Amino acid sequence: MVTQEPIFHIEDIETVVDNQWQVVGENPAILLDPTTQPIGWTKILFVYQSEPSIMLNPVLSFYKNGERTRIRLDRDKQGLVSHVVKLPPEAIDLRIELLGVRGRFTMGRAEFQNLTRKKSFWGVLLQAIRSWRALAKTPKGVPSGGVAGRTLRYVKRNGIRALVIRLKQAFGQGVGAELLAGRRLADYEALCHGWSLHKEDFERIKSKITEIDEPPIISVVMPVYNPPEKWLRQAIESVLDQAYPYWELCIANDASTQSHVAEVLNEYAHADNRIKVVRREKNGHISAASNSALELAAGKWVALLDHDDVLHPAALFCLADQINKQPNVQFIYTDEDKIDENGVHFQPHFKPDLNKTLLRSQNYVNHFVAVERLRLEKSGRFRSEFDGAQDYDLFLRCTEKLSPEQIAHIPLPLYSWRTTKGSTSADAGAKTYAEKAGRQAVETHLLRLGIKAEVTIGAAPTTYRVKYELPSERPMVSVVIPTRDGVSHLRKCLASLEEHTTYPNYEVVIVDNGSAERETLDFLKSQAQNPQISILRFPGEFNYSAINNAGVNAAKGSIVCLLNDDTEATTSGWLSEMVGQLWQPEVGVVGAKLLYPDQTIQHAGVVTGIGGFAGHGHKHATRSDHGYFARLTVAHEVGAVTGACLLTTRKLWDQIGGLDAENFKIAFNDVDYCLRARQAGYKVIWTPYAELLHHESKSRGLDLSPEKKERLNKEGQALQARWGEQLLLDPAYSPNLSLDTERFELADKPRFSPPWAPARSS
Repeated sequence: MVTQEPIFHIEDIETVVDNQWQVVGENPAILLDPTTQPIGWTKILFVYQSEPSIMLNPVLSFYKNGERTRIRLDRDKQGLVSHVVKLPPEAIDLRIELLGVRGRFTMGRAEFQNLTRKKSFWGVLLQAIRSWRALAKTPKGVPSGGVAGRTLRYVKRNGIRALVIRLKQAFGQGVGAELLAGRRLADYEALCHGWSLHKEDFERIKSKITEIDEPPIISVVMPVYNPPEKWLRQAIESVLDQAYPYWELCIANDASTQSHVAEVLNEYAHADNRIKVVRREKNGHISAASNSALELAAGKWVALLDHDDVLHPAALFCLADQINKQPNVQFIYTDEDKIDENGVHFQPHFKPDLNKTLLRSQNYVNHFVAVERLRLEKSGRFRSEFDGAQDYDLFLRCTEKLSPEQIAHIPLPLYSWRTTKGSTSADAGAKTYAEKAGRQAVETHLLRLGIKAEVTIGAAPTTYRVKYELPSERPMVSVVIPTRDGVSHLRKCLASLEEHTTYPNYEVVIVDNGSAERETLDFLKSQAQNPQISILRFPGEFNYSAINNAGVNAAKGSIVCLLNDDTEATTSGWLSEMVGQLWQPEVGVVGAKLLYPDQTIQHAGVVTGIGGFAGHGHKHATRSDHGYFARLTVAHEVGAVTGACLLTTRKLWDQIGGLDAENFKIAFNDVDYCLRARQAGYKVIWTPYAELLHHESKSRGLDLSPEKKERLNKEGQALQARWGEQLLLDPAYSPNLSLDTERFELADKPRFSPPWAPARSS
């Protein structure tokens, strides 16, 4: 074993005394000199401690093939970080990131130890044991009994081969060992155990069913064509294992050529009269087979199940419970995860509530979906010309005429999507025809609604861009830019607008908040000669809300664009894209993709509730990252957007009173505006197709002084006082995702209780 002594550099950090450090910027990190950077299997050791209220584990990150990989490092209660990883030779820009840390912290010099293959395997295994030991002790619902007991239960449930393969995968993937040795997979296992059903849960479900006046019969529709016998049996057994008894399983055998299919289906049909089977004489593919299965359905509701996937035992009960609680509901979808050939659950998709803009960008509802049968029949059944995206086409048709109150989302992974070699669950690009069919589904959806737009293939697999057609008479956009002696930024901002704004009808209103420097005053005087630019003097203290309100009052446009002076437009169609989104019915606010100068994400939509107030989702991800289930690549509704680049209608601005200059002079005014817009019934959209650079906070400095911290806390408390619990219920986020970080990580404790859970005491 060789211990390397790499050369370190610091970023956004200052030394106080030996091993004592002070954060002085937004991106505190320890950087390694590339000439001394370790590669291969490596053990990282150092001591790291900070204030308990902000004590987050540090992150090891590096670039590889143009994308940044981040690995959360293990740390014990004493602050010792000891983590085994495999650093590929292609890794560059290796750093230890301390994102989220503020103030002072203690950190000893990091030591990197090269490991032999044998020692690295045992290092990974020990990390797994530590993770399992923590799981055995802490989360409610996770069986106790230590590591040995937990391991035995895992083997009993999934087999010794699954355990061996899992360890091999973690060892062989190197950096992917994080999935086992780090928190991600371990955290999801904890959540899964919390959602598993015990004897008392079945009893509670049984009691709750008796409280439903008319328990609906749910017809589970399953087209079948040559699945492996093992997966077919597991799919059927997952329906038989349902805690809710009022179901029927409608199966269409699409002329399967493998003899075991008919034998298995006949076996189950004879064993339970709730299982109905029809055999098609000719293979018609998935839409035709699904329609044949629908012919057997007699239930009021129809749910969709693939022939090799599995349902959670409470899946149908959760549907029935939702129908009982929401009598006007006609379309229900749930969260989902994936299950591999060894029974390991992974990659949960924790979805937002109804997000029609996202649904036009990708089939995010996917599995598990149930539709009221009358709604399904009125919308039309499956259409063979959309095979490969037949469910996407059906979902668009079923939901496009429904109000939000008629669509429900159950934030529980009640459906497990089987991953096998060549399946679309394992590789979304495995069936290229599906992408073409999906694009066609979106195009016909927009045509039915009379919306003129161009649909193109998106940056991530099976995603789409909808480029809305602008009105023939382009409405005027008033770009309001506050400034104070920021001439270097302002000059770049205005130059970028002139160079990259192809939208023809806009004006610029510069609101000068008491500039005093001669260079700034001369520049403003020169810009006043431009008929497209007006200068408004607004002296006095810096009050971001009041400055923008004054600028909007002086503006002429029917559309308002708030824009910071330290931004730069980088894409020619940025404003046209934002206006196109804003022009859609019920849209009130649109935000853009903002990048730091180093090409990492500064803003990709605001998640309300992060840190108790609000935070930027995907902050510090790279420009090329796809984000959580491709969110960084598609337009979608968000909780809020930043006022650094915010588009809204003058009508809405006047209706809700602009920015609140009394309670939110500096911070959270944009979040409050978006929340009020949503309260008034309008959508807030973020689009990645309007891209700008943002030199965040450089115009007024960082909030490090006691006075600024006090003001920030005061305005944060005002936000909490006004919006209360609603702040924690961002419909574009998931209650299963963390409000402690901005990286779409799993929550330590979900903010949603399953309907079978015991009632909480008040």
